[in-house]
Amino acid sequence: MPGKGALGQCFRVVAVYIGTVIGAGFASGQEILQFFIVFGSRGLWGAVLAAVLFGLLGLFLMKLVMTLRTTSYAQLLPPLMGHRLAGLVDLLSLAMLPGGLAVMLAGSGAVFQEQFGLAPAGGVMLAAFITALVILFGLEGVLLANMILVPVKLLAIGLVCLFALFLHGISLPPGEQAVRPVTGLNHWAWFGLLYVSYNLVVPVAVLSSLGRSLEKRPAVLGGLVGGLV
Repeated sequence: MPGKGALGQCFRVVAVYIGTVIGAGFASGQEILQFFIVFGSRGLWGAVLAAVLFGLLGLFLMKLVMTLRTTSYAQLLPPLMGHRLAGLVDLLSLAMLPGGLAVMLAGSGAVFQEQFGLAPAGGVMLAAFITALVILFGLEGVLLANMILVPVKLLAIGLVCLFALFLHGISLPPGEQAVRPVTGLNHWAWFGLLYVSYNLVVPVAVLSSLGRSLEKRPAVLGGLVGGLV
């Protein structure tokens, strides 16, 4: 298994953190629209806020995970909030995780239909099969999958950004002309905070399982770098 040295361990955390946030919060593309683009150019400040919070929370999360040497998020929650509240958060997490999986499977079906003209069920079944295959290999399978896929994802995102800039240039609409969210709390900072809050559910569940397989310093650094990236 690659990634046994300090640098490799750091990269494992970075890859898992990025992979889980992209999977949880970028699956349909609507998240970027609803949380950032609706504020026009001011949405960039929301993105910056989200990056800083992801970085800081990733650092504190991995520091706590390595201190407690946890192997699951069930071991992480009670020291943070007590057993009763931890039980409630556990139930909420169990309710959100299948929802995130359903969104990603639906996104796979949409890609099959929109890009290849095939039946959406084919994309759903293929994504479900790959997911089950990764899970069969346990934690090492999840780590390896993210170490392979995350660089590919980042390369694809970079190419799409460059292609969009080449074709359209930088032409962000001012906030006053952007589509407004349907809420009274109409501020980019609030939406950046909400985005980070709900997108930490999956990373916490995955990263908390690494407490006994990594060294503390590269793990904590990986939490910070992964969140910022």
